[in-house]
Amino acid sequence: CCTRWEETLRMALQQAEWNASVGTPCEFFLLNPQSQREGGFRSGVDFVRVDPAQGNHAAELLELRNMLMSTGPRGTTPLTMRLAEIYKRIEREQLELLRARQRVILVIVTDGLPTGEYSGESSQVDRTMLVDILRRLSTDLPVNVVVRLTTGEDEVIDFYGRVDKEPELALEVLDDIESEAMEVCRKGNVWIIYSPLIHTIREGGTFVKLFDVIDERCLTRMEALLLAHLLLQEEGDGPPPLDPQSFCKFVEQRVKKFAPTYEPLTRRMAPVVEIANLRAHIVPLSTTLLP
Repeated sequence: CCTRWEETLRMALQQAEWNASVGTPCEFFLLNPQSQREGGFRSGVDFVRVDPAQGNHAAELLELRNMLMSTGPRGTTPLTMRLAEIYKRIEREQLELLRARQRVILVIVTDGLPTGEYSGESSQVDRTMLVDILRRLSTDLPVNVVVRLTTGEDEVIDFYGRVDKEPELALEVLDDIESEAMEVCRKGNVWIIYSPLIHTIREGGTFVKLFDVIDERCLTRMEALLLAHLLLQEEGDGPPPLDPQSFCKFVEQRVKKFAPTYEPLTRRMAPVVEIANLRAHIVPLSTTLLP
Protein backbone atom coordinates (compact mmCIF):
# COMPACT_ATOMS: atom_id res chain seq x y z
CA CYS A 1 0.00 0.00 0.00
CA CYS A 2 1.29 3.50 -0.77
CA THR A 3 0.07 7.08 -1.01
CA ARG A 4 -0.95 8.50 -4.36
CA TRP A 5 2.17 10.71 -4.35
CA GLU A 6 4.37 7.67 -3.75
CA GLU A 7 2.53 6.03 -6.65
CA THR A 8 3.39 9.05 -8.81
CA LEU A 9 7.07 8.91 -7.84
CA ARG A 10 7.26 5.20 -8.54
CA MET A 11 5.58 5.59 -11.93
CA ALA A 12 7.89 8.45 -12.99
CA LEU A 13 11.04 6.55 -12.05
CA GLN A 14 9.79 3.35 -13.70
CA GLN A 15 9.02 5.25 -16.90
CA ALA A 16 12.45 6.88 -16.86
CA GLU A 17 14.17 3.52 -16.45
CA TRP A 18 11.92 1.88 -19.06
CA ASN A 19 12.58 4.57 -21.66
CA ALA A 20 16.30 4.49 -20.95
CA SER A 21 16.31 0.71 -21.49
CA VAL A 22 14.65 1.03 -24.92
CA GLY A 23 16.70 4.06 -26.00
CA THR A 24 13.92 6.67 -25.93
CA PRO A 25 14.68 10.13 -24.52
CA CYS A 26 12.10 11.49 -22.10
CA GLU A 27 11.57 14.63 -20.05
CA PHE A 28 9.79 15.17 -16.74
CA PHE A 29 8.22 18.54 -15.89
CA LEU A 30 6.82 19.64 -12.54
CA LEU A 31 3.33 21.11 -12.64
CA ASN A 32 4.09 23.45 -9.74
CA PRO A 33 7.72 24.66 -9.70
CA GLN A 34 9.37 24.81 -6.31
CA SER A 35 10.00 28.55 -6.63
CA GLN A 36 8.83 31.39 -8.83
CA ARG A 37 10.59 31.27 -12.16
CA GLU A 38 11.07 33.74 -14.97
CA GLY A 39 11.61 32.60 -18.52
CA GLY A 40 11.96 28.95 -19.49
CA PHE A 41 12.13 25.70 -17.57
CA ARG A 42 15.19 25.13 -15.38
CA SER A 43 16.97 21.80 -15.67
CA GLY A 44 17.07 19.91 -12.40
CA VAL A 45 14.62 22.33 -10.81
CA ASP A 46 11.51 22.36 -13.01
CA PHE A 47 12.37 19.49 -15.34
CA VAL A 48 14.83 16.68 -15.96
CA ARG A 49 15.73 15.10 -19.29
CA VAL A 50 16.76 11.45 -19.40
CA ASP A 51 18.48 10.69 -22.70
CA PRO A 52 20.33 7.37 -23.04
CA ALA A 53 22.06 8.69 -26.17
CA GLN A 54 24.12 10.99 -23.93
CA GLY A 55 25.64 7.96 -22.22
CA ASN A 56 25.03 9.15 -18.67
CA HIS A 57 21.48 8.12 -17.93
CA ALA A 58 22.36 6.80 -14.45
CA ALA A 59 23.24 10.34 -13.37
CA GLU A 60 20.12 11.67 -15.07
CA LEU A 61 17.95 9.14 -13.23
CA LEU A 62 19.53 10.26 -9.96
CA GLU A 63 18.83 13.89 -10.85
CA LEU A 64 15.21 13.00 -11.55
CA ARG A 65 14.88 11.16 -8.25
CA ASN A 66 16.37 14.12 -6.37
CA MET A 67 14.03 16.59 -8.06
CA LEU A 68 10.97 14.48 -7.27
CA MET A 69 12.02 13.78 -3.69
CA SER A 70 12.55 17.49 -3.03
CA THR A 71 8.96 18.38 -3.90
CA GLY A 72 5.45 17.08 -3.26
CA PRO A 73 1.79 17.64 -4.06
CA ARG A 74 0.90 21.24 -3.27
CA GLY A 75 -0.68 24.37 -4.67
CA THR A 76 -3.11 24.69 -7.53
CA THR A 77 -3.50 22.58 -10.69
CA PRO A 78 -2.61 24.97 -13.55
CA LEU A 79 -2.56 22.26 -16.22
CA THR A 80 -3.66 24.54 -19.05
CA MET A 81 -0.85 27.03 -18.40
CA ARG A 82 1.81 24.33 -18.27
CA LEU A 83 0.45 22.56 -21.37
CA ALA A 84 0.45 25.87 -23.27
CA GLU A 85 4.17 26.21 -22.50
CA ILE A 86 4.80 22.65 -23.69
CA TYR A 87 2.72 23.36 -26.81
CA LYS A 88 5.04 26.25 -27.73
CA ARG A 89 8.11 24.10 -27.22
CA ILE A 90 6.83 21.24 -29.39
CA GLU A 91 5.64 23.74 -32.00
CA ARG A 92 9.20 25.01 -32.39
CA GLU A 93 10.38 21.44 -33.03
CA GLN A 94 7.44 20.38 -35.20
CA LEU A 95 9.21 20.43 -38.58
CA GLU A 96 12.13 18.44 -37.23
CA LEU A 97 9.73 15.86 -35.78
CA LEU A 98 7.81 15.59 -39.04
CA ARG A 99 10.99 15.15 -41.07
CA ALA A 100 12.06 12.34 -38.74
CA ARG A 101 8.52 10.87 -38.82
CA GLN A 102 8.39 11.05 -35.04
CA ARG A 103 5.63 11.82 -32.58
CA VAL A 104 5.65 13.06 -29.00
CA ILE A 105 3.93 11.11 -26.25
CA LEU A 106 2.74 13.57 -23.61
CA VAL A 107 1.91 11.92 -20.27
CA ILE A 108 -0.03 14.03 -17.75
CA VAL A 109 0.00 12.68 -14.20
CA THR A 110 -2.62 14.42 -12.08
CA ASP A 111 -4.84 13.95 -9.06
CA GLY A 112 -7.16 16.89 -9.55
CA LEU A 113 -9.34 19.03 -11.76
CA PRO A 114 -7.72 21.88 -13.72
CA THR A 115 -7.56 25.27 -12.02
CA GLY A 116 -6.02 28.66 -12.67
CA GLU A 117 -2.58 29.53 -11.37
CA TYR A 118 -3.84 31.35 -8.29
CA SER A 119 -7.18 29.69 -7.55
CA GLY A 120 -7.73 26.26 -6.06
CA GLU A 121 -11.28 26.08 -7.39
CA SER A 122 -11.92 24.44 -10.76
CA SER A 123 -14.41 26.42 -12.81
CA GLN A 124 -16.17 25.47 -16.01
CA VAL A 125 -13.88 27.93 -17.79
CA ASP A 126 -10.82 26.10 -16.43
CA ARG A 127 -12.17 22.78 -17.66
CA THR A 128 -13.08 24.13 -21.09
CA MET A 129 -9.65 25.69 -21.49
CA LEU A 130 -7.98 22.38 -20.63
CA VAL A 131 -10.01 20.51 -23.25
CA ASP A 132 -9.15 23.23 -25.78
CA ILE A 133 -5.38 22.97 -25.23
CA LEU A 134 -5.56 19.16 -25.33
CA ARG A 135 -7.44 19.43 -28.63
CA ARG A 136 -4.83 21.83 -30.03
CA LEU A 137 -2.00 19.53 -28.98
CA SER A 138 -3.71 16.55 -30.64
CA THR A 139 -4.72 18.26 -33.88
CA ASP A 140 -2.02 20.89 -34.50
CA LEU A 141 1.03 18.89 -33.50
CA PRO A 142 2.33 15.30 -33.78
CA VAL A 143 1.31 14.54 -30.18
CA ASN A 144 -0.49 11.67 -28.44
CA VAL A 145 -1.69 12.29 -24.89
CA VAL A 146 -1.94 9.94 -21.91
CA VAL A 147 -3.65 11.12 -18.73
CA ARG A 148 -2.60 9.05 -15.73
CA LEU A 149 -4.96 9.66 -12.81
CA THR A 150 -3.67 9.29 -9.27
CA THR A 151 -6.92 9.87 -7.41
CA GLY A 152 -10.05 8.05 -6.36
CA GLU A 153 -12.26 11.16 -6.44
CA ASP A 154 -15.37 10.48 -8.52
CA GLU A 155 -15.64 14.05 -9.83
CA VAL A 156 -12.09 13.94 -11.22
CA ILE A 157 -12.52 10.46 -12.70
CA ASP A 158 -15.86 11.41 -14.30
CA PHE A 159 -14.43 14.60 -15.83
CA TYR A 160 -11.48 12.87 -17.47
CA GLY A 161 -13.75 10.01 -18.52
CA ARG A 162 -15.80 12.54 -20.49
CA VAL A 163 -12.64 14.07 -21.94
CA ASP A 164 -11.54 10.59 -23.03
CA LYS A 165 -14.69 10.31 -25.14
CA GLU A 166 -13.93 13.50 -27.11
CA PRO A 167 -13.71 12.27 -30.74
CA GLU A 168 -11.04 14.77 -31.81
CA LEU A 169 -8.56 13.93 -29.07
CA ALA A 170 -5.77 11.36 -29.42
CA LEU A 171 -6.10 10.67 -25.72
CA GLU A 172 -5.90 7.74 -23.31
CA VAL A 173 -6.98 8.01 -19.66
CA LEU A 174 -5.56 5.47 -17.19
CA ASP A 175 -5.89 4.74 -13.47
CA ASP A 176 -3.77 2.49 -11.25
CA ILE A 177 -2.92 -1.08 -12.25
CA GLU A 178 -5.66 -2.71 -10.16
CA SER A 179 -8.39 -0.46 -11.57
CA GLU A 180 -7.21 -0.99 -15.14
CA ALA A 181 -7.00 -4.77 -14.67
CA MET A 182 -10.57 -4.79 -13.35
CA GLU A 183 -11.79 -2.76 -16.31
CA VAL A 184 -10.06 -5.07 -18.80
CA CYS A 185 -11.87 -8.04 -17.22
CA ARG A 186 -15.21 -6.22 -17.16
CA LYS A 187 -14.96 -5.68 -20.90
CA GLY A 188 -14.65 -9.43 -21.45
CA ASN A 189 -10.89 -9.66 -22.06
CA VAL A 190 -10.41 -12.13 -19.20
CA TRP A 191 -7.68 -14.05 -21.02
CA ILE A 192 -5.32 -11.07 -20.65
CA ILE A 193 -3.14 -11.12 -17.56
CA TYR A 194 -2.87 -7.38 -16.99
CA SER A 195 0.76 -7.43 -15.94
CA PRO A 196 2.96 -4.58 -14.70
CA LEU A 197 4.66 -4.65 -18.12
CA ILE A 198 1.39 -4.02 -19.97
CA HIS A 199 0.53 -1.23 -17.54
CA THR A 200 3.95 0.38 -17.99
CA ILE A 201 3.61 0.26 -21.78
CA ARG A 202 0.16 1.88 -21.61
CA GLU A 203 1.27 4.50 -19.07
CA GLY A 204 4.12 5.57 -21.32
CA GLY A 205 1.94 5.70 -24.43
CA THR A 206 1.89 3.23 -27.28
CA PHE A 207 1.03 3.24 -30.96
CA VAL A 208 -0.27 -0.34 -30.73
CA LYS A 209 -3.98 0.49 -30.66
CA LEU A 210 -4.96 -2.91 -29.28
CA PHE A 211 -3.44 -1.85 -25.96
CA ASP A 212 -5.61 1.26 -25.99
CA VAL A 213 -8.92 -0.55 -26.43
CA ILE A 214 -8.55 -3.48 -24.03
CA ASP A 215 -10.27 -1.47 -21.29
CA GLU A 216 -12.94 -0.09 -23.65
CA ARG A 217 -14.46 -3.14 -25.34
CA CYS A 218 -14.15 -6.87 -25.81
CA LEU A 219 -11.55 -7.70 -28.47
CA THR A 220 -12.65 -9.57 -31.55
CA ARG A 221 -11.28 -13.07 -32.12
CA MET A 222 -8.71 -11.82 -34.59
CA GLU A 223 -7.66 -8.95 -32.33
CA ALA A 224 -7.26 -11.36 -29.41
CA LEU A 225 -5.14 -13.67 -31.56
CA LEU A 226 -2.92 -10.78 -32.69
CA LEU A 227 -2.49 -9.35 -29.19
CA ALA A 228 -1.74 -12.75 -27.66
CA HIS A 229 0.91 -13.33 -30.31
CA LEU A 230 2.36 -9.88 -29.62
CA LEU A 231 2.64 -10.68 -25.92
CA LEU A 232 4.35 -14.01 -26.63
CA GLN A 233 6.41 -13.27 -29.70
CA GLU A 234 10.14 -13.87 -29.88
CA GLU A 235 12.74 -12.38 -32.16
CA GLY A 236 12.62 -14.01 -35.58
CA ASP A 237 8.99 -15.16 -35.24
CA GLY A 238 7.00 -15.50 -38.42
CA PRO A 239 3.25 -14.92 -38.68
CA PRO A 240 1.20 -16.78 -36.05
CA PRO A 241 -1.09 -19.68 -37.00
CA LEU A 242 -4.45 -18.19 -37.97
CA ASP A 243 -6.48 -21.31 -37.29
CA PRO A 244 -7.83 -20.86 -33.72
CA GLN A 245 -7.12 -24.44 -32.62
CA SER A 246 -3.59 -24.37 -34.02
CA PHE A 247 -2.97 -20.98 -32.44
CA CYS A 248 -4.07 -22.22 -29.01
CA LYS A 249 -1.62 -25.12 -29.29
CA PHE A 250 1.08 -22.60 -30.24
CA VAL A 251 0.23 -20.52 -27.16
CA GLU A 252 0.32 -23.58 -24.87
CA GLN A 253 3.86 -24.31 -25.97
CA ARG A 254 5.10 -20.73 -26.14
CA VAL A 255 3.80 -19.64 -22.73
CA LYS A 256 6.03 -22.28 -21.09
CA LYS A 257 9.05 -20.25 -22.18
CA PHE A 258 7.93 -17.19 -20.25
CA ALA A 259 8.31 -16.68 -16.52
CA PRO A 260 5.04 -16.15 -14.64
CA THR A 261 3.98 -12.53 -14.18
CA TYR A 262 2.22 -10.66 -11.40
CA GLU A 263 -1.58 -10.65 -11.67
CA PRO A 264 -2.89 -7.57 -9.80
CA LEU A 265 -6.45 -8.77 -9.08
CA THR A 266 -5.46 -11.99 -7.31
CA ARG A 267 -2.04 -10.61 -6.29
CA ARG A 268 -0.46 -13.85 -7.39
CA MET A 269 1.90 -14.96 -10.12
CA ALA A 270 0.22 -16.25 -13.28
CA PRO A 271 1.08 -17.27 -16.87
CA VAL A 272 1.50 -14.39 -19.31
CA VAL A 273 -1.74 -15.46 -21.05
CA GLU A 274 -4.67 -17.36 -19.52
CA ILE A 275 -4.92 -20.17 -22.06
CA ALA A 276 -8.33 -21.62 -21.15
CA ASN A 277 -10.00 -18.22 -21.37
CA LEU A 278 -8.17 -17.44 -24.62
CA ARG A 279 -9.40 -20.69 -26.14
CA ALA A 280 -12.97 -19.93 -25.06
CA HIS A 281 -12.63 -16.50 -26.66
CA ILE A 282 -11.20 -17.36 -30.07
CA VAL A 283 -12.32 -20.94 -30.78
CA PRO A 284 -15.91 -21.10 -32.11
CA LEU A 285 -18.26 -23.09 -29.87
CA SER A 286 -19.23 -25.35 -32.79
CA THR A 287 -15.59 -26.31 -33.16
CA THR A 288 -15.09 -27.15 -29.50
CA LEU A 289 -18.17 -29.39 -29.46
CA LEU A 290 -16.99 -31.53 -32.37
CA PRO A 291 -15.23 -34.81 -31.53
